Amino acid sequence: MSHSDPIDGRAGRALLRLFLTVLVALVVTLDGAPVATALGAAPPDPAVCPIADSETATECQVTTEHTVSASTYAFHKTLHIREGGAILGPSGAEALKLTIDNASGGAGDLLVETGGSIATDDVDDPAEGAAPLSISTSGDVIMQAGSVISARNLGSDDNAGGGGPITLDVGGDKLIMCGPDPNVDLDPACSTSASAGATITTDKNGGDAGDAGAITIDVGDAQGLPPAGALVMDTGSIVRANGRNAAGDISITAGHHADIAGQVLSQVPTGGTSVATGREGASISVKTGCGLTVAETGVISSRGRGHGADLVHLESCEVAIDGTVV
Repeated sequence: MSHSDPIDGRAGRALLRLFLTVLVALVVTLDGAPVATALGAAPPDPAVCPIADSETATECQVTTEHTVSASTYAFHKTLHIREGGAILGPSGAEALKLTIDNASGGAGDLLVETGGSIATDDVDDPAEGAAPLSISTSGDVIMQAGSVISARNLGSDDNAGGGGPITLDVGGDKLIMCGPDPNVDLDPACSTSASAGATITTDKNGGDAGDAGAITIDVGDAQGLPPAGALVMDTGSIVRANGRNAAGDISITAGHHADIAGQVLSQVPTGGTSVATGREGASISVKTGCGLTVAETGVISSRGRGHGADLVHLESCEVAIDGTVV
């Protein structure tokens, strides 16, 4: 009877372990971002990706929830918030500001996948109100279906604070807000299905009092020659500033054109007791340089109760309305 050399057996097992270690270390996603490495991944450079779980040559990637303090965070690569990833700021008066450029790689885009979010919602202390949220990019913004950018007040207290203002300054060529059904999306960048479309909201959700925050969206360069910047809102996508006492003003400017098949809403729902004076629904302004289309499924609406709505202003070299503007 022959016996194997125990030294050879140990060597074989060691070689097997080394092979498996190298194999795991080489597992990557299709875009080249590391998924796992038994050798350990280098942490993101905080000077480039101040909030991130991983860093590639072109992206700061967020895959988990990050609760951060009110401050300004400068990203120098595309900020990619993957499914389940979130940047959550505090409530209150101090703002959360995110600036995104391509100084260290990528395009300076903001990409938010289904289930990803950026929020300064007031959840724990509804009387305090949601914090201001400011996002600026040198590149595009693409929000997949089911992604959210929000500064909501979620309290039910009648004396609670309101939603916070949101400012979104898109320095690239486009802001794409995808709908829940990719089969009817207007842009090929929309690739996933979800129960809801991409949403930007400053709602005051509960109680009978409290105002929504204002929403200001700027896309591209309206002063350029030629002007640049496109807003695409697919069916089911939402820009909403609904309040219990008064809604929030909404201002949207796209340097070149806008295609709106989703909903732009500044409303006070029925029910409750408003103490607003002069108005409840707030103003909505949508301005573009070279074309504005409200598709059949598109809705742009300011609505109030006793004090009524405010002005809805559409401005472009050519405006086509197939949907609802009220």
